[in-house]
Amino acid sequence: RFEERFRALPQVEVNNAFVPAATLAAEIVAADCVVLPYLEATQSGVLAGAFANGRFVIASRVGGIPDVVEDGVNGCLIPPGDAAALAGAIRRVIENPSLATRLREGAADTARTRLDWTAIADDLLARYKSGS
Repeated sequence: RFEERFRALPQVEVNNAFVPAATLAAEIVAADCVVLPYLEATQSGVLAGAFANGRFVIASRVGGIPDVVEDGVNGCLIPPGDAAALAGAIRRVIENPSLATRLREGAADTARTRLDWTAIADDLLARYKSGS
């Protein structure tokens, strides 16, 4: 119901359609950040794709998302369904380029460390061997 209002905003492009996996990375790279206003979720592959491409997220605090997104470090977390909080988070990063830069750097760092498959596999193997 808000699509037309979003389309009228400067610097906002609305693509309300299914995005095939083959084009998802290009869409993420073309964006300054990725907005994930989920009402519910367990986890998000789009979030991992955003971080892998050096893009921070503005995401709802649902499911496993807060396990990966650190508010103010690699993204912004908002309450699900809170349009005012979503708008406020978007406004904050638009009006504060140094915040956007810090979040981008945090997202890229998270991708290189916590979301790196080699590190994940090494951690899993170490936990398996130690019995914890």
